[in-house]
Amino acid sequence: MNTAFLNHLFSAATDYKRNKDGNFAVTMAIGTTVLVAAIGAAVDIGGVTSEKARLQNITDSAVLAASASGETKLVDIKGVVDDVMAIHQDELRGFSYKTSIVDETIEVNSSAVHETAFMAMFGRKSIPISTRAGAPVPTDVPVHISLVVDTTDSMAGENLDSLQEAAGALIKTIEKAKDAGAKMAVVPFGNYVNVGDGNRNAAWMDVPADYTQTSACFMYKPVKSRTGCTDGTRTRYNDGVPEDYSVQEGCVIEYEDEEVEYCPPPRDVQWNGCAGSRNEPLNITAPAASGSTEIPGAMGVSCGSEILPMTDNFDDVSDTVDGLTTRGDTYLPTGLIWGWRTLTPTAPFPSAVTSEKTIRAMVFMTDGGNTMGQYDKEGTGDEAYHRTLAPDDDAGNEKAIERMLAICDGIKADGITIYTVGYKLPAGAVGDNSALETCASSGSTAFEADNAKELKDAFGDIGKSLATVRLSY
Repeated sequence: MNTAFLNHLFSAATDYKRNKDGNFAVTMAIGTTVLVAAIGAAVDIGGVTSEKARLQNITDSAVLAASASGETKLVDIKGVVDDVMAIHQDELRGFSYKTSIVDETIEVNSSAVHETAFMAMFGRKSIPISTRAGAPVPTDVPVHISLVVDTTDSMAGENLDSLQEAAGALIKTIEKAKDAGAKMAVVPFGNYVNVGDGNRNAAWMDVPADYTQTSACFMYKPVKSRTGCTDGTRTRYNDGVPEDYSVQEGCVIEYEDEEVEYCPPPRDVQWNGCAGSRNEPLNITAPAASGSTEIPGAMGVSCGSEILPMTDNFDDVSDTVDGLTTRGDTYLPTGLIWGWRTLTPTAPFPSAVTSEKTIRAMVFMTDGGNTMGQYDKEGTGDEAYHRTLAPDDDAGNEKAIERMLAICDGIKADGITIYTVGYKLPAGAVGDNSALETCASSGSTAFEADNAKELKDAFGDIGKSLATVRLSY
C-alpha cells in the first residue's frame, strides 16, 4: 500500500469526522466497506499467487523426475510422478494431478484450492488454482562417456578415495541409461597409459622384444669412513609436490687404498603394457593402425592401472574405478589422447561408437599440471618416452600444455564434449586452471573442486548434464 493511498485514506477519514451530514456518513460507510473488501481481495490474491508458484514448482519437479528416470511406458512414468507427488500431498488443500503422454511429451496437470480469508465474507470461500508442466519422453539416443582420471602419486590416499566415491556416483547415474545404449570407458593416466600387455601384438602397437641390458664393469675405491657430518634438509618433488628429506652434509670421506671392480648385474627390460607417444604431428591425433602410425610401447617402465575400453558392463566399470592405484608423474596429453581413442570408431577400439546419433563425452579430471614431457631418449629422434620436468622448466611445461590443447581441439572438432575437473590444483598448475577451462567445451563444462564434497558435486553435475532433461513448457 503506497504513501499516496494512505494520505488519501487519512484525508477522507478527517473529512468524515468534521462532516456531520447524514448522507455523507452513509456514503463514507459504503466506501469503507468497499475499501476493506478490496484490501481483503488483494491479500487473498497474493495467497493465490504464492500457492500457485508452489504448485508449479511441485509439478515441474515431478515431470522432470519422470523424464530423467529413463522410463518410457505411461504406467512406469505415472509411478515416478506419484512418488514425487506423495512427498507434497499435504502441502496444498484439494491437491490433485493427472499424468499423461501427449505427442511424445510427459504432461502433468495439477490443481489445488486456495481457501480465502477476507473474500469469504463476501461469499467467495475458495479459489481454484492449476498448473501444467511438460518434458520429453526419454529417447533411445545412446551416450558414450570416457572417464579419464589422474592416478599419479599426488592422488594417493584420501584424494584417490574421494575420486573413487565421486566417480562411483557418476557411474550409477549413467548406468540408468544402459537400456538406451549407454556405455563407459575408464582411462587411468599418469606418466603413461597402461593398455594391457595383452595388446602387445595388436596391429596398432609397435612393441620391441624384451631384452637384457648389461653395463660395463668399472673400478672404484670403497668408502672407508665418514666423519664430521651434519644433518641437513633437501627438497625433492613427487609429481610436482615438494617433499623435504634428510641428508648428511659436510662429511669428510676417507677411501680405501685399493680399488675394487664392480660389475652391475644384468637388468631385464620388459614391456609392462605402457603406451608411449608418437612423434609429431601424430602425437596429437587419435587414429592408429598398422603401417606407419602404430603407437610405440614404452619399455622398462610401469604405468599403473589398466585402461578399460568402452563397455556396457557397468560392473566392470565400477570394478575398474574401485581398483585404481596411483603411480608416477603427470603427462596430461597421454590421458587425453587415450580418452579420445576410446570414443572413436577406428583403431585401436573400433567398436566404441555404434550409431551416428551417439552422444560422446569425455570427463577429464586431474589434480595438477604437467610434470612430464616427451623427449628423445636415445638421440635418434624418437620421442616415445616421457621425462620428468624440472620445477623451473617453463619451456617444457609450455610445450606439454601446447600439445594438450591441440589434442583438446581435435577432440572437440570430432564432435566430443569435454568436461574438465581441476581437483585441488596448486597455484600455477596448468596456468591456474586456465588451460583446463580452454580444453573444456564451454565454461559450463569446466569445473574446479577444492575438496572431496566439491569433487563429488562436480561429478554429480556432470552426470545430470549428460542426462539433462529440460521442461518443454
